[in-house]
Amino acid sequence: EVTPFLDNCEIISVEIENGVENIGEYLFSGCSSLKRVRFPKYMQSIGSYCFERCASLQRIKLPEGISEISLGAFESCSSLKKVIFPKTLREIYSHAFVGCTALESVEIPEGVSVIASNAFAQCESLASVCLPESLRYLGSCAFALCSRLESISIPAGIEKIVDNTFSQCESLRSVCLPKKLKKIEERAFEYCVSLEEINIPKYISSIGSHAFWGCRKLSREVLPERLKHRVDKYFNDKEYITSIEIPEGTEKIEKNAYANHTAVKSVVIPEGVTYIGKGAFECCEELESVVFPKSLKRIGNEAFYCCPSIKEITIPEGTTSIGNRAFAGCIGLKSVNLPGSLKIIGDEAFSVCIRLEKISIPKGVGKIGKDVFLWSCFAKDSVSVIKNGMEQTLYHSSSDQISDFISI
Repeated sequence: EVTPFLDNCEIISVEIENGVENIGEYLFSGCSSLKRVRFPKYMQSIGSYCFERCASLQRIKLPEGISEISLGAFESCSSLKKVIFPKTLREIYSHAFVGCTALESVEIPEGVSVIASNAFAQCESLASVCLPESLRYLGSCAFALCSRLESISIPAGIEKIVDNTFSQCESLRSVCLPKKLKKIEERAFEYCVSLEEINIPKYISSIGSHAFWGCRKLSREVLPERLKHRVDKYFNDKEYITSIEIPEGTEKIEKNAYANHTAVKSVVIPEGVTYIGKGAFECCEELESVVFPKSLKRIGNEAFYCCPSIKEITIPEGTTSIGNRAFAGCIGLKSVNLPGSLKIIGDEAFSVCIRLEKISIPKGVGKIGKDVFLWSCFAKDSVSVIKNGMEQTLYHSSSDQISDFISI
């Protein structure tokens, strides 16, 4: 149905008389010269897309009585700077203010429980947002692409941040999450490139993939105890994360948990950890220092594979096995201190450790894999392996000699 004012470029001002309670869909859509709208003191509803593309509209004061702002009601009102909401408002529908690129601040009144998907997306000038404690739901992309938004405080009633809610908010630096937040869905803060730190509440149970993708300034990765479904790569751009904090109470570091964190320089693994999983710290190129806990029992396959900046390793007493290729490719490794409790050294565990100079094999080691020190003697032409006070010199690829030597 064609409305009488659709795309009318001559209307500058509209005054809606008292007694009018509802305005129909698309009624003033595309009135590009419309600058002023005066509403009656009381209204019930404004139809979907009623004022969309009113490119000259600068200010709106919505009347009491309105409980919801309909789908796309003010979409692409590119000059709209200020909106005054009524106290009766309860819900803001999808796309209500999407593309209002001049909108500078938003204060949502108490009583509003729902802000639907894309409600304020692409509001490029939006620098200040005040959300009410009554809020229970924020929709997908609700504030996506709000490039001037610097901080946001999420009310206590929000238990889930859905996908893309704040994605590509380039200036967002500070996020205050509620203590009882249970879930952050995929891409929720994707490419918030100014986000420096976020403290994830201890009650959270899951974080979706790519939730913090591209957050280049994020300096800490804190994994809460209640995190049950850690999704790999929810922090991409791992080269920008400079430190890792592993929570107290952790017993097992999962497979590839911190792989490719190329800017991390040191790791302190807390007491209580008994197992470091396969590839847990693989390819951490800047990792120089690792402090292991006394509780450690096993180091998994490729746990520290290709960590070229590690120079010294001290494995604590109580550790019984080192997995296949656990430290392979650690080309900066010069010194390794192995515990008396060690029983097993896996295949190629220290292969291509080209600066390794000397290593003592504990008496208790009963099983050693193939090519443990393969190609681990380029820097000094040889590596000295000591067992029961006897020293064996290995040259270049001859490290399989250790199989015979170890049985002494």
